[in-house]
This record gives sequence, structure tokens and C-alpha cells, in this order.
Amino acid sequence: MYVTKGGELYGFCPGKATWDGQTMHLFRILHVASETGAMWDDGSLSEQPEWFIDVLSWFLTKLDFAKFQTKARMVLGDGKKESSSPKTPTRKK
Repeated sequence: MYVTKGGELYGFCPGKATWDGQTMHLFRILHVASETGAMWDDGSLSEQPEWFIDVLSWFLTKLDFAKFQTKARMVLGDGKKESSSPKTPTRKK
């Protein structure tokens, strides 16, 4: 479910994926793992299933890039060129 607008942060739209409960459950676990370090199973990263490590590494890369992109847009703007000189009001005589 890739979209070009609206699902920018993760490359897909979680709102449109709500019909798939397992997908949303995995998405939540990945998000919690990225914020808190909680894993799929109890134990360290080396004790996790291989598929989870693969998916988590993909997710963290996307999340990190999206956070960087968001911060860059806040600082640099959205790339649209704006006039550098302020408009001066004109008086009608």
C-alpha cells in the first residue's frame, strides 16, 4: 500500500492498512522497538527471529531518514522558491 502523499513517514499509509490487524500489530511493535528497545520476543537482539531483525533494520532505516527529512524541511523549507525581498506597500494618490 504505497502512497506518494499522506504516508510519507513510513512509505505506506497506516490508516489504509487498518483492515489487516496483523500488519498493524507488527507496525506497532516495530514503532515501540524503535522508541524503547522492546523486542518481538523476550531477550536480546541476538535471540530474536531472523525475519524480525531484517524487518526492524529496514524499518529503522526508513524511520531515521524520515525524521531527518522532517527536520531538514523545518530548517530549509519545502524547496519552493520564495522572493527574497519583502513586498513594499504602494500608496495610491
